[in-house]
This record gives sequence, C-alpha cells and structure tokens, in this order.
Amino acid sequence: MEFQEVTKLVLGKKYKVVHHLHEYTATYKRSFHYNPTILTFSTKEKEYHHYLFPGDKAYKYYEPILGRIQSEMEERALQLILKSIVGDSTFRW
Repeated sequence: MEFQEVTKLVLGKKYKVVHHLHEYTATYKRSFHYNPTILTFSTKEKEYHHYLFPGDKAYKYYEPILGRIQSEMEERALQLILKSIVGDSTFRW
C-alpha cells in the first residue's frame, strides 16, 4: 500500500505515524491548541500523547492513497460488465 505524507490531521482518521525508527498505526483523537500542541493517538495497545512544538519534524504522519486502488477496481468491474454484454472475452474498452 502506498502512503503520502500529510501535515494537517483530521479527527477520527487513521494515520501511519513515523518517529525516527518507530512506526505504528494510530487514530487521531484530539488536539489542544496551545504551545505546544498536544496530539492524542490511540492504538489497540494504549494511548499516546505527542507534544509538538512549532517546527518539530520528529513525527511524520502518513495516510494511505486510496484513489488509485478505487479507480482500478472500478475499471476492472466496467471491463467485466462490458465483456459480458458484448459476449467477447477479449473485448477491451
């Protein structure tokens, strides 16, 4: 699965979090807006609280790129439907 780095986090969304050599999947739960910003993530094991200071690059957040997978699945389904309508298994649109 491919991921893209994000800088703006959305409440309730899952992210891949990378901190130096550590990597885990977490759901963004809440943020308090003062310096430093406190981000709370929950995993199956426990909750993590990250204290982020402006310009801190220690944590990186990634979300999966789903659009390409979705469009490939739709393309495949369309091809199967068209092949069944035309009756030719080699038909390609």
